[in-house]
Amino acid sequence: MADDEDLESLLARHKKEQKALVSQITSLKKTVTKGEKAKRKEVLLEVDRLEKELNERHQQELQNIKGRESAPNASTPLPTVAAIEGSLHPDPSQTLEQLKLDDDAPALGRKSKGGRTKVNRQAARLVRLLLVY
Repeated sequence: MADDEDLESLLARHKKEQKALVSQITSLKKTVTKGEKAKRKEVLLEVDRLEKELNERHQQELQNIKGRESAPNASTPLPTVAAIEGSLHPDPSQTLEQLKLDDDAPALGRKSKGGRTKVNRQAARLVRLLLVY
């Protein structure tokens, strides 16, 4: 990994590597026939190992790049212990207030992207069938 690599190029490279891994996994799986249970098990273990190694390496590279970008400056004050403890144990009354729903807010799942309510087509069909008979 180059030290001057930015986040966008890193993510693009990760995407290419993930695509290459998928094609490698596909070719590995195609080498095994149905009757070879032992070889199939070995291939599946190899696939898991390859996926795990790639994911760990990608996570490490992302942490390195994010750490470089958000390195604290000397002028940035560090948080105090009281501030950290306060963020770990929030006030329960404040948490309850955040969880309450607004009456003005629409119910979740009721609106489609267009803003209209979704139509239950199966129920409408049943109603039409009952009205016909």
